[in-house]
Amino acid sequence: MRTLLRSVIAGFAALAASFAILGMADRLGIVTARGEFQRLVKSAVGPYLSDMGLPAIRSSFHLPSPQSSVFMVGFEIAVWMGMALACGFIERHFPGPPLIKGLIYAALIWLINAGIVSPAFGEGFAGRRAGPLGIASATAHACFFIILSLLI
Repeated sequence: MRTLLRSVIAGFAALAASFAILGMADRLGIVTARGEFQRLVKSAVGPYLSDMGLPAIRSSFHLPSPQSSVFMVGFEIAVWMGMALACGFIERHFPGPPLIKGLIYAALIWLINAGIVSPAFGEGFAGRRAGPLGIASATAHACFFIILSLLI
């Protein structure tokens, strides 16, 4: 229970810092790729969820549409908090200083994003056409994992 609480608190603090970095990028005119992972998940499981009747259920409960900003932010928070919980539970089994752990977590997520998500959208490995977008996103992700590891 202690690990769960620590992971949730650290996750929200790290998420706030990550959102702040992405917000600064927006203010500087750097459009980040927020929503790419959601689009990838939606394209992979969306048809199955539709076949199961999820859109009708969502509509009957007046829940936000998957295209709405409320849903997109909620999805992003859920994914990042899931990662915070996973890191919290593996933290004690992974030796080393928190800074190094955070950098390793960030590198692993970057590799997944660079090798799976970006190519799925025709960007090639690491989104070679992304430019500042990749730097802003990678910085936000790295800060998330570093802060998370330091706080856990």
